[in-house]
Amino acid sequence: MFFEEIIGAFTGQNKRTRRNQIAIGVALGAIGGAVMGILFAPQAGEDTRKQISDAAVKGANVVKDYSVETGQKIKEKVEETAEAVSKKARAIARDARQKAKEVAEDVAEVAEDAVEAIEEKEKEAKKK
Repeated sequence: MFFEEIIGAFTGQNKRTRRNQIAIGVALGAIGGAVMGILFAPQAGEDTRKQISDAAVKGANVVKDYSVETGQKIKEKVEETAEAVSKKARAIARDARQKAKEVAEDVAEVAEDAVEAIEEKEKEAKKK
């Protein structure tokens, strides 16, 4: 348990868990309050149903707005992440091309040295 708390502190999981618990508590409190209000309301059933209907429409609109806003934030994060990954991939590819070019130049140099050495040995062999 102790290690989980430490890890949660570093990863931010503790904050997320706390926020989730608060949100659940608020939601349950609101539902409980609404039920108690309905049970003890001193008004006619028709008025109560109208209020419930209005509250449901408002709640649906809030959820819709939150969903749209959250979707937009997710889209922005995905685009930012994709852009960062793309930049990193281009940098890696650029480095790989540079390394490949350097290796090719080194191989060509070694090959030229080898050809020169072979030609010298052939000349020495012909002289003998």
